[in-house]
Amino acid sequence: GIENFASVAFPTTAPSDLRIHLGSGWTQTNFSVLGYSSNGTNATTTSFTPDWKFDTIRIWAQNASGNGDNVAVNINGGATLSTVSNNALNTSIFSVDVTCPLGQNTINLVPANSGSGKNFTLIGIEAFDSTNYQVRVTNYGLGGRLAGSLAATNGSNQLGDLITAYAPDLSIVEIGLNDAIGAVSIPSFVASMQTVITNCKASGDVILVTGHPVTSVLGTLPNYNAALKALAFANGCGFIDLFKDWGSLETTGSALGYY
Repeated sequence: GIENFASVAFPTTAPSDLRIHLGSGWTQTNFSVLGYSSNGTNATTTSFTPDWKFDTIRIWAQNASGNGDNVAVNINGGATLSTVSNNALNTSIFSVDVTCPLGQNTINLVPANSGSGKNFTLIGIEAFDSTNYQVRVTNYGLGGRLAGSLAATNGSNQLGDLITAYAPDLSIVEIGLNDAIGAVSIPSFVASMQTVITNCKASGDVILVTGHPVTSVLGTLPNYNAALKALAFANGCGFIDLFKDWGSLETTGSALGYY
């Protein structure tokens, strides 16, 4: 099994997953790619206890252009297995593999606290048994993002940088609702989505999913969904039409006071 340890595991208050302990001095980042950053002065240990056996720990982080920090990785409070630094002079997303004896253990990340202005930005942790085949399922969806956010790959923590770093075998992309709300032009939407598709297909297959029905854009969202359908067929992608399947629920759900 693989467990993603990213923003989806952290509400804005305390983690809801009891396997995760977020140390003090870690705050949610304001980057386009959400994660948590240590404060560089008095951050305490963050830990994750998967409920399966593993022998490999993969730390996902983001470089901090010379303002990074180090975290020491150990299991169960024992000796340091590896020290991970995010102090490279670029803002790329990267991963580091740390090996350990096979077993069910608690992974601890201990910040070095190198000083004010220094931080370690953690995007995720994966723990797995390297001797078995794995299926990684990760949710990197962020509310309010446009197709242009998915297309951006400028090395500054955009969602597109995650696509490049993560190199998924299958990308399932639901997009278009926020573009409709923001009245992004269809040509701009299509251009951004073509970039997204091209980037995703560099490592695997793609399924495009239409935006679900929302009252405020019932009149315009179908235009974006039609563009997605055309892009799916033009690029040999899978296509799921949520709008078509859920359209009648918008009126029913609103009438019942669900939203």
